[in-house]
Amino acid sequence: MQKSPPDPHPRAVGALWYGFDDADFLFNQCEGPAGRHRDLSIVPNDRDAERLLVLAPPIGPGSKPKPRNGPKRWIARRRGTWDAVWTDHAWDVLARDPRDIISLVYEPPEQFTDAWWEVANRRAALNFGPDPRAHRPVRLPTMWTLDDPLALLRSTTPPPPADRPLPLVAITSGTRHLPGHKQRIAFLERLAAEGLPLSAFGRRLPATLQPGGPVRSKGNILRAARYAVVVENSAEGDLYVSEKLWDAILCGCVPLYFGSRAADIMIPSDAFIRLPDLGNAGVQAVRDAVHREPAQRTIDAMNEARAEILGPLRLVEWLAAVLDDRPIHPALRPDSETTPAGAPAPAPPGSVPS
Repeated sequence: MQKSPPDPHPRAVGALWYGFDDADFLFNQCEGPAGRHRDLSIVPNDRDAERLLVLAPPIGPGSKPKPRNGPKRWIARRRGTWDAVWTDHAWDVLARDPRDIISLVYEPPEQFTDAWWEVANRRAALNFGPDPRAHRPVRLPTMWTLDDPLALLRSTTPPPPADRPLPLVAITSGTRHLPGHKQRIAFLERLAAEGLPLSAFGRRLPATLQPGGPVRSKGNILRAARYAVVVENSAEGDLYVSEKLWDAILCGCVPLYFGSRAADIMIPSDAFIRLPDLGNAGVQAVRDAVHREPAQRTIDAMNEARAEILGPLRLVEWLAAVLDDRPIHPALRPDSETTPAGAPAPAPPGSVPS
C-alpha cells in the first residue's frame, strides 16, 4: 500500500470497547505512529472526540457499567431484556448525538437479544454488526491481538510450522456463557481425553485440560506451534469471524478451524483446515492433521491471507471507508458470494455425524 504524507489536521476518532481501556487500542493496525492512519487519528477512550467508534456497549473509563437496582432492573431480568436496559443506560452515560457515532458490534449473533439490537440501532446512526438485526449487517473486518508493529508483521515471514516444538495448541478461556463457549471446552476436553498432544492455555480452564495457564501474548505460543485448534463462539451464517483465526495465521500456525463461512469469503480457504464438526469427524480431522506436516499449499495460502488480513480487510481501513462514505471492501459486504466453488458448508455447531 502506497503511503500518503501525514495529514497536519487529522480527524480525531474516539475508540471505545467494553472491557478495554488500553491507551494504544488499534494502534497495531495503523500505518502511522500513535494511532495515525490516513487522515485519521485514533484516540482510545476519548468520549469527546469529533466522531466515535463504539464496539458493542459504550462502556469504558468514567462510565457506570450497570444501572442501580430498582423495579426497572428487576422487571427487565424477568422479561429477559436486561442486556437492553444495561446498554441503554450505558448510552445515556455516554451522552452523545447518534449522528456522531459509528457502532460496530464485534460479537456473535447469539450474544444479544432483539431488545438489545433495538436499542443499539436507535442509539447510533451507523450501526454495523455480523447480524441481520443490525441496521447495516457487515462481515467483521480483521483485528488481531499481536502487539508487533504493522510494518514488522508485514516484513517478517513466520518460520515453517514443521520446525516448531508444540504440535497442537489451544488458547481460550473457560467462559461458558454462550452455547459456543461450552461446545469449545467440551471439544478440547475430548481431544485431551483421546490422547492428542494438546497444550491448552488461558484463564479459568478446567483441570481436565491440564492447562499451562494464562499467556501475556498469544504470539508467544502460536509462533511455537504447528497447529492451533480455533473454535469460534458462533459458527452460524457467513458474517462472524474473530481475531482467533487471524492471530493464528499471522503467527504462521495452521488453524484447525470451526466457524462460520465468513473466513472462506475473506481469505483463501486453503489457509486453514476446516473442522467438519465438533464431534467424531472433528476429532478425526485433528488427529489426521497432527500426524502429518502442513501441506505447502496451506503455507502458501496462509502467506497470501496475511497480506489481506494486514491490508484492505483491517478494521481501520473499513473505518476510513465508512467515514469517507466510500464502499467498503467487497469481502466485508453481506451480499458477497457466500459459498466458494467446491467448498462444503460447515455442519451446525457441536453436530455429530451419525
